[in-house]
Amino acid sequence: MLRCGGRVLFKAMVRTQQWRLGIRDRQRVPEQSECIRFAFSTRFLPPMWSGQAVVIGRLLDGIPPECYRLVGQPVLPQSEKSEFMDPLPGKRLALRREWYIPILRSPVAEFFRVINLFLGIIQRGPAIARALKNEDVDTLIGCSGDVVDPPAAYLAARILGCKLFLYFFDDYTEQWWAEPRLRSVVRRVERVISARADGLISPNEYMQRELRRRCDRESFIVRNPCPWTAFATTMEPLAERDGEFKLVFTGAVYHLNYDILQTVLKAIAKVEHANVKLHIYTAQPASELARQGLISPHIEIHPHVQPNEVLALQRNADILLIPFSFRPEASGIVRSAATAKLADYLLTGRPIMALCPEDSFLGWYLSTHRCGLVVPRDDVDLVASQIELLIGDSRRREEFGSNAIERAHGDFDPLRAQTDLLRAIGFNHDRVRKTATTMHGYAGL
Repeated sequence: MLRCGGRVLFKAMVRTQQWRLGIRDRQRVPEQSECIRFAFSTRFLPPMWSGQAVVIGRLLDGIPPECYRLVGQPVLPQSEKSEFMDPLPGKRLALRREWYIPILRSPVAEFFRVINLFLGIIQRGPAIARALKNEDVDTLIGCSGDVVDPPAAYLAARILGCKLFLYFFDDYTEQWWAEPRLRSVVRRVERVISARADGLISPNEYMQRELRRRCDRESFIVRNPCPWTAFATTMEPLAERDGEFKLVFTGAVYHLNYDILQTVLKAIAKVEHANVKLHIYTAQPASELARQGLISPHIEIHPHVQPNEVLALQRNADILLIPFSFRPEASGIVRSAATAKLADYLLTGRPIMALCPEDSFLGWYLSTHRCGLVVPRDDVDLVASQIELLIGDSRRREEFGSNAIERAHGDFDPLRAQTDLLRAIGFNHDRVRKTATTMHGYAGL
């Protein structure tokens, strides 16, 4: 009875918002029509520096701007602080700031986070619908990343009467592993909206498998693509430098990285026959990383760089690092994580060292295709020995590099990813293929 009452209340909310916005029920545009217009709804949109924004930028690059819209609430009020790449030409619709209950450190903080989740949904859902009501959008793509975005997109799609696709850039439920009460509620929300969405999108086989298990639904796989550039066809030999062996990590450093990066620094200190240094290129200030214990003579923090520069930095590395925490409570999010930097790393042809469980997408992919070294435990001595192994084994480095380039060309081709996305949502991808290939002068990586 409680569940039935919830459905009645939800339908009443949708009807009320449709009446307030002057939206009538409408006929959907036929499948595979050229006139379908779709919208991405997420807080992480180009030109900000997040991995999700980078992926969305690549997926939409070359698509005629009249075909899509971007809608979301900016992460930062001063957006220029987070800009990382050129903005997309498609129309962007910014939502107003929302009101939430201030959360202080207290025993009931998690309870208020749950309340704020629903406050966010009832504010952001109608706001998305209001922004898009005159844009003739047939399909709305709601993205994980922010706890409010997927259910808010679900509510907005029902108000607009359009199709809804949920895009799981990360595991929506397991993102909140550090807050068990919130995660429990999010799991229920995910089950409801996933069952009623028109389709689900996953970045890899592990996320696809997890959604099949949790939601009993199949999902389309759209991989996080390489940039639109033919950068590497063969692996170049390691550069000669003044005795320094460079480990390089590029991108955001957050709670899934802090403890394992401390392990890497301790391991570097134990490497005896080489001068190894970890170089991190990130938007996070060095002072913030220092507060997380990332202080050592073996680390150098650099500011984040533009996409056209980061590939050159990665290509100049001796080892490219992907570090994930081994904390048991984080195993769910790590298992299906499809870090956006993987495609970039593969494209450079440099050896990759991933610290992650073997039973994870990253561990499975690198091991299966022999395009990187997987360190399956948080063990200082093991990490040190694996660094020494890569330093001393040029044949293995060359094998990893050659295989990495091959996988980048095959699995992470941006035109293939773009086509997979458009096919999943029922867009005429043949038309877009012609536009994108003409724009980029592109015939495959």
